Amino acid sequence: MRKLLPAKSCVVCDRTLKQIGGQRIVATQRVGIIVERKFGRQRKKGETILALSRPRGHYVRFWGKVIQELSFEAIAKPLTNDRHPWLCQQCAGVALCTKCGAPLTFAHGADVLDDNGKALHQMIVPASLPCSNPGCEDSRENAPAKDDE
Repeated sequence: MRKLLPAKSCVVCDRTLKQIGGQRIVATQRVGIIVERKFGRQRKKGETILALSRPRGHYVRFWGKVIQELSFEAIAKPLTNDRHPWLCQQCAGVALCTKCGAPLTFAHGADVLDDNGKALHQMIVPASLPCSNPGCEDSRENAPAKDDE
């Protein structure tokens, strides 16, 4: 199966990655939206599988409260344009700054969708990650220079 490029915006809040920052989330332990070509059995408790006739032969597995509250049409809409639906870090509730609530630069422990449509698993990093908000004190821009230490 050829890779589906990412949708233009988050399936929940309709904001673009440029507007919100962070990474495109397709799966975490608590929430996810996966597009497959083969019909597979349910893998998670509370997971829903949606079979689509257009585009032909796609199955969407999704789970989590924020996704379950969406209509099937909202979930399938990006797929009609051959695009993979995704969630922003804020809607997924993953890897957010504890000071300002903006996404961190790295969504540790999540599966993310890159610009080419490839899903990658981000390892859990036992370190403090910088915030993507340049105005936050925890951002990379506000970190002390190595010479200052």
